[in-house]
Amino acid sequence: MVKDDLTAIVYRIDQDDRLVDVNDNWRKLATANQTRELANPAILYRPIWDFIVDFETRAIYELLFAKVRISKSSVDFPFRCDTPSMRQFMRMEIHPQTHDAIMLISRVTRVEARPIVHWLDVSLARAETWLTICSWCKRVELPYGYWCEVEEAVESLGLFGTSELPKMSHGMCPECALSFRRSFL
Repeated sequence: MVKDDLTAIVYRIDQDDRLVDVNDNWRKLATANQTRELANPAILYRPIWDFIVDFETRAIYELLFAKVRISKSSVDFPFRCDTPSMRQFMRMEIHPQTHDAIMLISRVTRVEARPIVHWLDVSLARAETWLTICSWCKRVELPYGYWCEVEEAVESLGLFGTSELPKMSHGMCPECALSFRRSFL
């Protein structure tokens, strides 16, 4: 584990992609993000794919894990992990370990406060409609393939006045997809 960085979120997966270790910061983030079930020790030895459920994000991580395992070299990339009241700019490192295990380290690089965006609150009731949010930059796809910041999407779609908000599906916007292809493929 990474002992010199008190803010890093560190977790390890084994050669079969099972979650085998998480640090205290993982647990703190899970609690802060209203996903307390991820702080439970029962998550250990479950496939990481139990926690990355959308197809596109899973496919990207599968490619990244394969690249790290085959090349025996690390990769890193920026991403965001927003909450309803802040934008969290982060950096992910994926490092090879012995026996094809992998260590993942996430660090917050910058935080920006913003007015609360209720659509990002995972505890609220959801309608049967869906919106796609980029897993990396957190922009939202609007009709006709236009991607914009969450606040603009909420305003454009009139989500302030709705009783049930759309469900959230994760994907990758064209800009992040191009950057990913250039960097990792």
